[in-house]
Amino acid sequence: MGKDNLAKSSSNITNQSLKYLPQHLINAFYNLRHMKARDYKIKLLYCLNYFRAIQKRMALDLKEFGTRERIYGDQVQPYAAPSEASRQAQINVNT
Repeated sequence: MGKDNLAKSSSNITNQSLKYLPQHLINAFYNLRHMKARDYKIKLLYCLNYFRAIQKRMALDLKEFGTRERIYGDQVQPYAAPSEASRQAQINVNT
């Protein structure tokens, strides 16, 4: 009978302690969650920054590639920037 009473009282204590957590534990939990969310935000920003750098690099390479073709005359209709080409040349290149 002593073991049954001890088991009931220990389960009763744990149930009561789960209902009423001390305020400092709740604050610590939310603080840790906030820190974890901020860490994930920083990691996500690093990934986005990496992909933006790749995007910029590809755009610069494409621009350089088009300029190089126009200078060397490798193609019949090289890429021409809109500011440098007439309207008719833009239509011919884009079609």
